[in-house]
Amino acid sequence: HMPEAYTFIPQTWVLPLEADSLKSYWKKRGPDSWLIIKPDGGCQGRGIFLCNEAATACNYSPAAVAQEYIARPFLIDGFKFDIRIYVLLMSCDPP
Repeated sequence: HMPEAYTFIPQTWVLPLEADSLKSYWKKRGPDSWLIIKPDGGCQGRGIFLCNEAATACNYSPAAVAQEYIARPFLIDGFKFDIRIYVLLMSCDPP
């Protein structure tokens, strides 16, 4: 998981691999906390849903990413946005 310097990124779990970690973390959260579940292989928001129980998220099949839902995200001109970084690897010289 990300270092302390990156607190602007919501806590994230890859399911089902990190289901136990999610369940133990979620026990410490309040009842008003929500998760956003993003299915593997989805696009354009298809299949994304919200839940407030870790068990519901962990029982989702197939694989998915679960993140803490941010109720008041940072907006630019009133819109949510993505920041993506693309890297071009020009060569690789393994030992």
